[in-house]
Amino acid sequence: MYQQLYRYLVQHQQLQLPGIGTLAIQQADAVMNIADHSVTAGAYQLDLHKDNTVTAPAKLYNWLAGVSGITEREAIIQYNDFVFDLQQQLKNGATINWQQVGVLTAGLGGEIKFESAVKQYTAGHAVTAHKVKRDQALHTIRVGEQEKTSAEMIEMLAPQTATRDAWMIVAYILLGLSLAFVAWYLATQQGIGNQTSLFP
Repeated sequence: MYQQLYRYLVQHQQLQLPGIGTLAIQQADAVMNIADHSVTAGAYQLDLHKDNTVTAPAKLYNWLAGVSGITEREAIIQYNDFVFDLQQQLKNGATINWQQVGVLTAGLGGEIKFESAVKQYTAGHAVTAHKVKRDQALHTIRVGEQEKTSAEMIEMLAPQTATRDAWMIVAYILLGLSLAFVAWYLATQQGIGNQTSLFP
């Protein structure tokens, strides 16, 4: 039963042991070392989360029945007998050495102690990683609710050069001509203002 439950633990990442707690495999994230240009693979560790109220899920019984080639009722009975026997051994002060999982012992106050056989297992070795710079590569960027390419964003964010339209040039020429005409007209009409003389 130990080997079968170990396989279940590896496949489902956790194993519920009623009255003892839940064995859970936890994965730490990969670590990037910028100085060495390397990425270390994520590490695994096995912990016991103590909870006396935990119950085994139905998928555990289905899995045990399928692996052992027995009915689900027989799997429930065998599993409950196994867990009950495990609890009794711990209450009697026995040390249970579960291959590839760890050592279970009972403390003075009846508290269950777990020493994992898997302190920190690294799934692979470190690999080198260099940042690749691609100046002209096109990729999509999410902008609000839309996706745009990097070229579209560069064009959209580039400073706009001020270009004058043709109609603005025509407007300035007409304004200049009209001002020149007004100045010429006033100059030919004997000056600006009222030219009548006042007598006292």
